[in-house]
Order: sequence, then C-alpha cells, then structure tokens
Amino acid sequence: MTLYEENLNLENVCALLDQSLLYDDVELTDKCLQFIGLNAESILHRESFLRLSPAAIARIAQNEYLCLDSEALLYKACVRWAKEGLQQKRQFLHEPTDGEVREMLGSIVYRIRFPLMEASEFATVVGRQQVLSHEEKSTLYYYILTNELPGENCLLEFDCGTRAQICSRFPSVGSAQQWWSCSGPTDAISFQTDCDIQIIGMALYGGREKAKHDVGIVIRDTTKEILSEPLLKMAGINLESDGSTTPCPIYFKVPVATRAGRLYTILVTMKGPLTHYGTSGQDKFSCAGIHFQFFSSNKSTNGTNVKNGQIPHIIFKRL
Repeated sequence: MTLYEENLNLENVCALLDQSLLYDDVELTDKCLQFIGLNAESILHRESFLRLSPAAIARIAQNEYLCLDSEALLYKACVRWAKEGLQQKRQFLHEPTDGEVREMLGSIVYRIRFPLMEASEFATVVGRQQVLSHEEKSTLYYYILTNELPGENCLLEFDCGTRAQICSRFPSVGSAQQWWSCSGPTDAISFQTDCDIQIIGMALYGGREKAKHDVGIVIRDTTKEILSEPLLKMAGINLESDGSTTPCPIYFKVPVATRAGRLYTILVTMKGPLTHYGTSGQDKFSCAGIHFQFFSSNKSTNGTNVKNGQIPHIIFKRL
C-alpha cells in the first residue's frame, strides 16, 4: 500500500482520483472509488468535487458502490460541477444555461441513474430543468412509473442498475477512553431483512492509530439450529487503517444472496491493535426502503451485540 493510499481522506481523495487516472494507477483508482462510495454524500458537497476532471466525474457516476440515499444528489452535484467548469472555462458573466450544462456534461449524463429516482423527486428536481430533453424526460418518467418503456422501438440510454447501499448500525463511536480488543475471539451479529438482498461487503472499525489487522469473515444462514455450510468464508484479509473513526470497507469477491425472513449471522475475527467501536445501536433500521432487524448472537465471544461493538456497516444491493 502506498503512502497516498494509507492517507486517503475527504480532503485529498478527489485530487488523488484524478492523479490515479492520469497515471493509469488502477489500484489507487479502485481505492479512491471505494472511499468515495462509502462517503458519497460528503464528497459530492465538497469544493474539491467541483475541480475534478470529466474522466473522474464519469468514473464516480458509474461507480456501482456509490452509496446514496437519492440519485438526485448525484444529479445536482454533476450540474454544479458543470456550471463551475463553464464559469472557469469561459468566464461567464451570466448563469450558464441548461443547454450549456448539458453540453458540458456530455456522456456523463447517461451514467446518472435517473430510473432509480422516485417519480415526485424526478419531477421536481429534473423535470423543472431543461438539462434533459422533453423526450428524455417523458421516457424516463414513464419508465419510473411503470418500469416499462413507452414503445417497442424506444431505447433507454441511461444506466438503471441498482447501486450499493449501506446499513449503518451505530449512530456514534465509543469514547476515547475505551477501545475494542482484537486478540482473536469472535465478534458476531445476527440479522434478517424483509426483502431479498445481496451483501457485497461490510465495514469494520480500524485501529485507534495507524494499524494493520488480520481479519477473517464468515456468514452463515442460522435460521435453523443445525449448522450449515457457510455462505461466505474469508481468511487472511489484511485490513489497514489510519486511526480515524471511519469504518474500513471490505468487499467480497463473490456477493452473498440472503432471503427475506431468514436469519443470518456475520462472524468476524480480528487480530491486531485495539480498535474503535460503535455505540447506541438499535435493533431495527430502515435502509433504502429495506427493513433490517438485528439480534445479539451467542457466537459473539468478543462482546459485539446489538448496542455496541464491531461490524458497523453492511454494504448491500436489493435483489
């Protein structure tokens, strides 16, 4: 891991993404996009986002792991970016028009997943502007309402696949006077959902200072007492952290499909220095319209439960 990768933060990640694309550093690009994905809403509102290159904006917009409460946030950010670019490039004395914004966005506009918006949101945020043509807005509005295209010869040019979402268990982090032990015992949490989902990753708290941890992850269907083969088993994961309280993502090579109403348990072992931990957790959360219910697990021998501990984020997609 390079010095840059070790020190990714909200202040420098946009500049590093541009640099990684310029020098074709695929590993650094992926690290930047993962960081941006987990911190999307903060990044989209920062001044550094407005200074990104078109190539970087395109990569962010097409990022499957861009975790947003609403696709409208990305649309608004892209419009701000286009206006800022026009102002800097041409020294506009007037507010750029919607047509000029569309020209500046170019093909980036097709990476914004308008079909994921609610109809009322699309109408108020996108419909009142002329960034999209009348025909594009009509087609998208029809698709949002019916999940169908208005005619056999009609094509949907805009991306429409679901993006990743985060279920965050803890609203706060434990006090600086206490830390979480990571000497090998298991941290575990059980959960069920009311919809089928695909778990594509999770996040763990890192060390209280720059640290490395050896991590193992197992996910089991624990609906029945009979122990079944794990749905996921990963060992020897090298988790590096910078001392911040921001959870560190781990993405699975193969996503784990879980079914509504069944009980699943995530089991994690960590070996390394003391870590941060979450507090004030609740047993029920609603994330992107999906209801999660969490349960303390008797497999948790290191203290993690519904209210406190590790395993702060589950990263998922709706099936």
